[in-house]
Amino acid sequence: MTKAAESVPRTLAVVIAVALFCSAMVSGAVYLLRPIQAAYALLERNRTIVEVAYGAGERTDADVVQAFLALDARVLDLESGEYVPAMDSYGFDHWSQERVEQGATRRVPIYFVTRKDARAYLVLPVEGPGMWSTLQGYVGLQADLQHIATLGIFRHGETPGIGDRIQNRDWLSAWHDKQIVDAAGAVLISGVKSEGAITAYQIDLITGATITSSAVVRLVSNWFGEAGYGPWLARLRADEPARGVK
Repeated sequence: MTKAAESVPRTLAVVIAVALFCSAMVSGAVYLLRPIQAAYALLERNRTIVEVAYGAGERTDADVVQAFLALDARVLDLESGEYVPAMDSYGFDHWSQERVEQGATRRVPIYFVTRKDARAYLVLPVEGPGMWSTLQGYVGLQADLQHIATLGIFRHGETPGIGDRIQNRDWLSAWHDKQIVDAAGAVLISGVKSEGAITAYQIDLITGATITSSAVVRLVSNWFGEAGYGPWLARLRADEPARGVK
């Protein structure tokens, strides 16, 4: 065999060895970085919750953690309307892929707000289909459990520059003080495209992003109806002395 012929398998062996080495390095990096990525994702989720509870503002990561841990976090079973004991309420992620695949999304983390400087009394997660993606966010309720204090959109995959306008501060601030349900618990919140006056329970939809902004209104409406938080909130409103008591 000539030297040229001998060099071919050697070259292939080197290429394969380098490819295997690089593959192992990439796999190792992904494995090692996964907990860090999960921690950052949890921090960003908590940042949205804190902003819904206390209002938007400049906060360091440490500020977010401190404010988040000041919340009274619990896990609510929507089927029974009861709190689930012995669970990590602060770390519970009902949006994790594993939990969704197991069909356990009827358990949700909820957050009672205890600090006096808060904008919301109670923070609840909501989600639903948008135009291109699943929209995930949090609604802050006022103490009467009928009016919205704040709304925050945590995650979406809508069109940049168009659908992502649902995260615009001005549009989100328009949700403040809107009546989401009446005293009997019937859902009132609705979307409208209007140049004129709108009612205390209507949301002006975003021009150019009507479908996505309508989806936000629809998912909020759905979550506060009979199939979502409605029955539990009705009990909470009726049991005024027991509010916030474990």
